[in-house]
Amino acid sequence: MDFYSQYGQDVAALNFFEKKGIKNGYYVDVGASDGIRLSNTYLLAKQGWKGICVEAHPSYFELLKNNRKESVCYSVAAGDKDEIDTPINLNYRGSLTSLDFGLQDHFARDYQGYYGNRGESEIKGFKNGAAIVKMKTIDSIITECEKKFEGTPNLICIDIDGSEKYAFKGLDLDRWKPEILILEHSTIGHRAADGFAFHFKYLKVRTLGADNMYVRTKEDLDIARAIEISGAPIQTPHPAEEK
Repeated sequence: MDFYSQYGQDVAALNFFEKKGIKNGYYVDVGASDGIRLSNTYLLAKQGWKGICVEAHPSYFELLKNNRKESVCYSVAAGDKDEIDTPINLNYRGSLTSLDFGLQDHFARDYQGYYGNRGESEIKGFKNGAAIVKMKTIDSIITECEKKFEGTPNLICIDIDGSEKYAFKGLDLDRWKPEILILEHSTIGHRAADGFAFHFKYLKVRTLGADNMYVRTKEDLDIARAIEISGAPIQTPHPAEEK
């Protein structure tokens, strides 16, 4: 099966849930961008899943809410508290947008060509640079949606380019117990990603590109590790390159 994610994360998750007999499940996608390109949940949505998509970048949220009508979409930054206004460093490409302003020099140095000039408030029609957005904890977001979805999330994905250190403080995995947890490690490192998952006794399945995949039980670990990823990535243009 071809996939929308970067390295087959969505196929691995979908195959896992099929083996578990879970259909039309419930996901939480934090850092969903436009909802399609490199998405870990769009393939599941096309298979009948529903859930929550969270995107902090206002320009990409506008794309997200149109692309993912099956989902409840939040225009907020996932953080450690619920606040009306919080500063954020936007990048016009969506990725490399972060609550951690200390990463600015690192992004500018290591992602040349993909990180917008901090002095420009808009590039190619997409917001860029320092801005103010709303912030909510992931726990609060899921709680607000309890009446919309049956049960608790089967899958939680977090890819927010260094904002994880804030978002992790607002997520109690013991409360929600998703079967699969997918965390991006490329900015925060394996130690921080693993440390959060292991704190809640999750087990590491594998690393797929910039993401780590975890499950809750030894039985699920055996199922997940036996899955072979096949197919090819479905190429979708970056929204900023279409303009």
